[in-house]
Amino acid sequence: MPRGTTVLTTSESVRPRAGARGQLTEPRPWGNTTAQWLAVCNPNPTVGPVTCNAVLTGNPADAEARFSEARVKIYWAGIPVGPELQDFLIAGNQERCEAVRANMRASTLWSKEREVPPTDPCKGPFYFKRESPTSAVTP
Repeated sequence: MPRGTTVLTTSESVRPRAGARGQLTEPRPWGNTTAQWLAVCNPNPTVGPVTCNAVLTGNPADAEARFSEARVKIYWAGIPVGPELQDFLIAGNQERCEAVRANMRASTLWSKEREVPPTDPCKGPFYFKRESPTSAVTP
């Protein structure tokens, strides 16, 4: 990874911090709404295309995102073994985040049923701005 580049990781998503870079996904259908995520990205051109196209700024003048966490049931050989925490950094205001959170569904390899995982209320705001993928690389 290029020196000076910080990217979002699932463990860091709990407390996203200014300067962390992520990949702003394209809007996609999500239940009865649409969603855009700030996700983990690849900042290193030596291992593949650079996918970082957003940076957290902490500046209220920039675009807004909110954080939510879901507890998805994990199964081993068809037996529930407990929840797995999955972090979501959702682009948009509180209303958008709550709409995405209300439409979360999860399914397992063992069942085609889609269940609603318990989720935490949206937290934030966090602020980000778009950048070109090449500007995410610090030599």
